[in-house]
Amino acid sequence: DSRLEKDTCFFGFFEFIDNKEFFNLFWKNFTKYAKNKGVKKLFGQVNATIWHQYRVVKNSFDEFIFPSEPLSQKHYFDFFNTLNTAKVIEYHSAYRTNFDVILRHTENSYKTAISNNIIIEKIQKFDIDLLKILFAFSNNIFSKNWGFVPLNFQEFAELYNKQKIENYVGSVYLAKSDKKILGFA
Repeated sequence: DSRLEKDTCFFGFFEFIDNKEFFNLFWKNFTKYAKNKGVKKLFGQVNATIWHQYRVVKNSFDEFIFPSEPLSQKHYFDFFNTLNTAKVIEYHSAYRTNFDVILRHTENSYKTAISNNIIIEKIQKFDIDLLKILFAFSNNIFSKNWGFVPLNFQEFAELYNKQKIENYVGSVYLAKSDKKILGFA
């Protein structure tokens, strides 16, 4: 991607069987190939887009994945963990059926928001103007993440078109104060 530094590369859609010997041989040849291409920084595993940098699952309860979350075999983490990487970035994902603990911890913040006339509004109409607002928010929010590569609006619009939102996300909510959008979920 021309937006990346010259010596930087992301790799993704990296699939392999549960065989340590095969993985080591493949990785040795893969990194040799990358070095021959001038790559000094190799980021991965990115199995979606450079915008959605999901990688490998460390552990799972095999219960639920998000509809757009890339799948990862359990042995991937074990093999990648044997490499001498400069950095491992973790993210945690959760699925809940009981929200009592969260509600107890957020109740005061919620009451403060309500007293400051902040409302939560479910989006009924998802249009291009709203998508532009979410694009600006997303660029601002995610720009601090490692390996961030900004998308142009057309790329963002292709990832989050109306049909995909309806099929995969379910609902979009806005936090607003006097018609000004403060955030979204």
